[in-house]
Amino acid sequence: MKKMKSIFIVTLLITFLPFAKGQGGQIAVADVSGEWTSYVERIDMSLFYKKSTCIDEQNGISQELILLKVVNHTEHNVSIAFDVALWYDGKEAEASGVDELKRTFLLAPNDDLEGSCGVFTDQSLQLFVRFTDKEGIPELTAFKIDNITLDKYDE
Repeated sequence: MKKMKSIFIVTLLITFLPFAKGQGGQIAVADVSGEWTSYVERIDMSLFYKKSTCIDEQNGISQELILLKVVNHTEHNVSIAFDVALWYDGKEAEASGVDELKRTFLLAPNDDLEGSCGVFTDQSLQLFVRFTDKEGIPELTAFKIDNITLDKYDE
């Protein structure tokens, strides 16, 4: 009886664990708020996202972005890397370059990096959604982050 109970528990875990919060499934852009939302939380790192309208009047740019935030929860220098999958108008986008959809960040112990609206800032923590003042341009409808890795490194 004890063996059957163990098999049942393992089967439940295998069946439902992929759906647990923080497993990082596909996110519909329409469901994203302006508050930081957890995509994945682990003991060693966290990844968050939020939607932001970014207006650069000086350069005449008005756009909506998904901003990302990565957090290192360890006492070590780490490299956090992941792949991004993007869906524009419901179709999955293909990378035009080898590493276009790969992101890698170096973080100090207990440090974080946060995406911002700056047009001329590091855009690796931004996902372009749409121009808010233009029509007829494909819009980001969903995104997914996969293959998250964290590796320690010496400075």
